[in-house]
Amino acid sequence: MTVKSNTELRLAAEEEVKVEILALPVEENIENHDDASEFGVELVQTISDSESNSDQKKINLFQSDALVDRIEKNIDDDLGKSFRSRELTEVDLSEREIMPTLEDSWVQEKSSKSNVSWVNRFIVVGVLLILAAGVWALISLDKEEITKEQRDKELKEIIISAEEQKAADARDRINLEKCVKAYLEATTIEERAKWCRDPKGTLLKMTDYYKNKLTFNNYRFESFVMTSDSNLGGKNLVIVGVNVSDDAGRSATQKKPKSLLLEKQEDGEYLVDWDTAVVYQPSDWDSFIQNKSEEPHVFRLEARERIDYGPYLYQFSDDSEYQAYRISVRGEAAKYLIGYAKKDSAIDVKMKALLLKDNKSSRSKKKIVPMVLKLVYPKDAASEQCVEIIEIVSETWFIP
Repeated sequence: MTVKSNTELRLAAEEEVKVEILALPVEENIENHDDASEFGVELVQTISDSESNSDQKKINLFQSDALVDRIEKNIDDDLGKSFRSRELTEVDLSEREIMPTLEDSWVQEKSSKSNVSWVNRFIVVGVLLILAAGVWALISLDKEEITKEQRDKELKEIIISAEEQKAADARDRINLEKCVKAYLEATTIEERAKWCRDPKGTLLKMTDYYKNKLTFNNYRFESFVMTSDSNLGGKNLVIVGVNVSDDAGRSATQKKPKSLLLEKQEDGEYLVDWDTAVVYQPSDWDSFIQNKSEEPHVFRLEARERIDYGPYLYQFSDDSEYQAYRISVRGEAAKYLIGYAKKDSAIDVKMKALLLKDNKSSRSKKKIVPMVLKLVYPKDAASEQCVEIIEIVSETWFIP
């Protein structure tokens, strides 16, 4: 049985030359090297068992680190010599150095796998980023398209709304002018009452009012001076200033414009509030004072100021219980009455709030507040000038 060295096997494979066969050392030489003997016998047995294997397996076996180290490092060892047909040349050694060991192969393979792994990860991340960018682009484009459509839709709605509002304003203007013109230019109370709130009730009040107080006047409508929207008591109201001319030929340049309050109806038409136009009094003011009526009466009055000192008289002499206010009908400020309200009551609080509103701008001028009040004389009233305020019917002259 012959054994070939690592170099000889390689040369035989590459150059196809015959390898010289060396005999194993005798037992007496092995006895002097117990460790070598055990290693040598085991090695020889391994080689013998693998004799039937292919040349490639033998080459792999002889390239193992243990055998090569044994041969190259223990050159003088008998076992090493038995596996060497000739001394290793520099060429052999140089060729040996460039042959990769199993560890080198493993490191290289691991490094290669690691590089491949990072490359794969990089590719996967890149693909994911590209997909994400694509999805984002699609969403952005879709969102941009939706936003554009929404913007166009909103713009269209705004344009339509503006046009509708413009048309509605035009209709309101026409209806407003129609009502004011018909009201002012009416020649009979029946015709005028048709353009007033509560036409039937207003006609009854007109009949009594014009028969006993004033002659009926009609005017010629010229133009609007101003219009102002308002809301009182849940009613949609419009206050207008109107240039008019009368039968005597006096025009708006010679006479102050006339003011009217109108209520917009559900059908879009307008009706004049005649009561505020003429400051209609629901009760007779003079009769109420003369009779010192103990029955409550409602009046459209002007409240001018709060009175803190002096006139706490008769039934209202306790100024800790009552608060006094100066009140009068329009055009008769000199004939004022003193209206008393229970101190700190809801009526007193409201009166103070109305009279103090915007009054800081000018202390020299007394603030005049139009309101509708319910008054009553105390039982056995000692003075016709002292009355009690028992209700604020309206904070303006308009009664909803």
